[in-house]
Amino acid sequence: MAESDKETRKAQLEELFGQWDARSQPDQQGQFAELDESEDGFYKPDTTRWRGLFALLVIFVSAYVMYETRNEFNYWLQDGSKPVNLGDLKEQWKDGQRDITFENNSYVSISGMLVTRAMEPVKKADEEVDSERKANRYFLCPLFNLLVRTEQPFPEAPGHAGATIAIEPEFLELIQDRLVFPENLETTFSGEGRLVRIADVPRSARTAVDTFKKTLPHRDIDSFYMFLDGDMPSDYSHYAILWGAAIVVPLLPLFLFVRAWSRRRRGRAVSHRG
Repeated sequence: MAESDKETRKAQLEELFGQWDARSQPDQQGQFAELDESEDGFYKPDTTRWRGLFALLVIFVSAYVMYETRNEFNYWLQDGSKPVNLGDLKEQWKDGQRDITFENNSYVSISGMLVTRAMEPVKKADEEVDSERKANRYFLCPLFNLLVRTEQPFPEAPGHAGATIAIEPEFLELIQDRLVFPENLETTFSGEGRLVRIADVPRSARTAVDTFKKTLPHRDIDSFYMFLDGDMPSDYSHYAILWGAAIVVPLLPLFLFVRAWSRRRRGRAVSHRG
């Protein structure tokens, strides 16, 4: 009797479980389908957004590089053109001219510059001298507020052996303001290169600019220009390469983003039709 009751209960339970399975079959399919969608979204995430953010980052960096090097690139564009001749500064000062309009980031040739406040490169022992090392020299031309960087040696003043130096009246104010000494009027400097505002000088020249600010506290050095003697437009060709790379490099991540976005759009369209 007991054995038959157990068999009966077992049969009833199996029948009951079978009914439950039959009733829950549609719901389980729906759950499984929902789970598959969840797995597609979690384990296979859509990378379109990250591709877009990466493309924006690359574009931002490229734009920043182009902005920071825009002056050097524009100066390179002047390659092949003739320098603007600004004339003899000493003669213009002597003729009574006290102001010249300089064009920033221009390729110019200048003559008649007075050499004052000269800064020579630090000299080393003979055995340590590198013959190929660039030795930048700096000086102040008090005519029209101009700082100069050059690799040329400074002109040597002629010896007078105690003779009196004749000073033209147009230059007396410079001597009275202690901007020049009489012997500075005996020689001039000429060169050809790049003319820039102090705010746009290369990093390598900023230390010299700071030195001039300390030694000439009563002069507004920030309003000066700097003449980079010997800097030719052709010397800046590597900035053209840099600009080319800054334009081309963002194209790859931008292409990958557009391709991923197109695939995502097509996939959604197919799922909606289904």
